[in-house]
Amino acid sequence: MDNEKDRVKGSYARCLMKDNFFDYFYEIFMNADPYVKERFSKTDFEQQKKLIRHGVNLMIMYANEEFVAKVGLERLRKSHSINELNIHPKYYSYWKASLIQTVAEFDDEFDENLRNDWSQVLDVGIAFISSGYDAY
Repeated sequence: MDNEKDRVKGSYARCLMKDNFFDYFYEIFMNADPYVKERFSKTDFEQQKKLIRHGVNLMIMYANEEFVAKVGLERLRKSHSINELNIHPKYYSYWKASLIQTVAEFDDEFDENLRNDWSQVLDVGIAFISSGYDAY
C-alpha cells in the first residue's frame, strides 16, 4: 500500500495548490443529503476548511501508520461519536464520495487507479473513526 499512499499524498498536494478545493468539496457534500446540509447550516466555513484540510492529512498519515495521525484521528473519533457531534457512520460514504469527486475535478493526474488509491486510504481512517461512534 506504500505506493498508493504516496500517490494519494501527491494528489492531495496537487489539489491544495488550486484555489477553492474545499469550497467545491463542501458544495458537493452539502448536496449529497439534506441531513448533511442541515448539520452544516450554522458552520463557520473558514474554520471548517482548516479543520478538513488537517483531517484529510491525518487520514493519509493514519493509513501510513504514523503515530501522530492516530492521536489526531482519536480526537475526531471521539468528537464525532454519538455523545458528541453524533455523526452517524452512514454519512461517511457521502463524505468520501464528495472528496473523491472533488479530487477528480482538481487533480490533473486523476485516473481510476488514483480513485482506488484514495478509496483505500480513506477507508482505513473512516473505519477507525466510525468504529468509535457508540464507544464513548
